[in-house]
Amino acid sequence: MMTARNALIESARMEILHYGQDGARVDRIARLARVNKRMIYHHFGNKEGVYKAVLQRQLHLLGHELAPVPTILKLVCSGYLAEIGTDLLDEQKNPIDQSSLSIEDYKIAAIICVRALLSLAGNSSFENSNTLKYIIDLHLPDRAELFTGIMDLIFVSRIDSKPLLRADVVKSDIEFDDKKGNKTKRQILANSRPA
Repeated sequence: MMTARNALIESARMEILHYGQDGARVDRIARLARVNKRMIYHHFGNKEGVYKAVLQRQLHLLGHELAPVPTILKLVCSGYLAEIGTDLLDEQKNPIDQSSLSIEDYKIAAIICVRALLSLAGNSSFENSNTLKYIIDLHLPDRAELFTGIMDLIFVSRIDSKPLLRADVVKSDIEFDDKKGNKTKRQILANSRPA
């Protein structure tokens, strides 16, 4: 059975995927997780805490030694995770079962992480982030491998864009405000591209 915390992380992951960090709403996250909104504040403190927990989990997923991504991407994700910390990761109680993941899970993680890195690059000086310094200092072939690995993961993998349905996960085929904001795959991916 899924805990309220894990249900919140899963619904927040999908909310952030569809609406981005700024567009994500705690009301929708709680409703999709089928828990009281106060549980967000209990487990994570605030909306930024939920975002940080999701980002830490996605970075951990992509940085894992068994992740089907290029080594350079694993290094960048592991470095960024070390930079932002693992205080909300909770890997001891809720380890990620790599065998139950699909390429779609990695694709979603890549989209969320790319958005975070682009936001970091846009909002801070490069001197304040070891991850950005590392990326800048990469040799051109390594930077090309990083970029190609991310783009291949997001755009080349030939799978259905709907998140998977698994019995042990919150229903991921979420009805995101059907009338107001049901974003298409193209809109979601467009939000991941630099301006």
